[in-house]
Amino acid sequence: MQLPFRTHRFLYHDLRFSGLDDVTPSKALRTAKQLEEDNTRFALKLAHFIARRFVWTLLDTRLSFDRIRKRFAAYVSEQEKTLCEIFPKDEKAPVDIVAFALALFEKLSAPADNEIAIGALLKLQRWIHIERIEKILPNLKNLAGQKVDVMDGINALYRNLAVQKEDTPAPIKPDAPAPELALSENIQGELKLLIELVVRKTVVEGDWSIMKVGLDSLSQDFRFTRDMNAKSHVQSVSNLLVRHDHTFFGRSIAEELTGAKTEEDRNRILAPVFPHAKLFWHYIVLICRALFEGDHLLTPADAQMLGIVDEVLGGGPVQSRREFLRESNDIEDGASSATT
Repeated sequence: MQLPFRTHRFLYHDLRFSGLDDVTPSKALRTAKQLEEDNTRFALKLAHFIARRFVWTLLDTRLSFDRIRKRFAAYVSEQEKTLCEIFPKDEKAPVDIVAFALALFEKLSAPADNEIAIGALLKLQRWIHIERIEKILPNLKNLAGQKVDVMDGINALYRNLAVQKEDTPAPIKPDAPAPELALSENIQGELKLLIELVVRKTVVEGDWSIMKVGLDSLSQDFRFTRDMNAKSHVQSVSNLLVRHDHTFFGRSIAEELTGAKTEEDRNRILAPVFPHAKLFWHYIVLICRALFEGDHLLTPADAQMLGIVDEVLGGGPVQSRREFLRESNDIEDGASSATT
């Protein structure tokens, strides 16, 4: 447990190298890539460490959600349009991620309110847009009503190149099976994601082109999406649900999980609220990633809202667990004294 005084300040920043010898363009690029990977790794490590604090902050701020939704009604409505792209609006959802982000925004000092709370929400929105593309693709059809895959064109290109490469190419008969693209499933997935990102940038940023901005921004989006969709997050979300079942389910699911005989049974139990927990987990991860981007001078209140510390001496914006337990014990002691 960390207990800062109200007068303390926290400087939270990304990883740095103190110096590089004989810097060359290639060495600078390798160093930048290594720093970016290390920042992502440490952000994920931080997310695992502070997730429980964010659950506690969620519980503490829930009562203010109705007021917040009214105050920022237009913004909430706009953000929820994006959320509805991946799952329907549910008034009984265990996590109101937009209201929670705005609760953080209200209590954080500037510029952390925009850079971290809202910045993470906007990145979450960007990821949702890309997820929406994945949902659209299986429904694509040509004029004949046949299903079309985004990789069909690449497969056709490969077939043409493969035929041209042969010295004496044999003609391909109309009913002959076409050779498949000789790439692994992982490479095909990466190519598919790359195409999706190019299309999205063209739609969202009307004047965007590779000639104008190069491949750097596209590469950043690619790595960001790949990291967000890493399979390791599935286990992290499952752990979050199991540890905080009362928050997400409104009850204990320990007995149900104990009775689950297979992994499918276990997943079926978690399925009803898994998407909401997944969104909450990704928002935590994105907040941690924001903390590892540049310099952030935080107050103790900021640090508590962002899960960096447990409590602020003299009282913080969130009642800590220790303060809650002490207050509960005082109430119980008072009740006992009144009955004796």
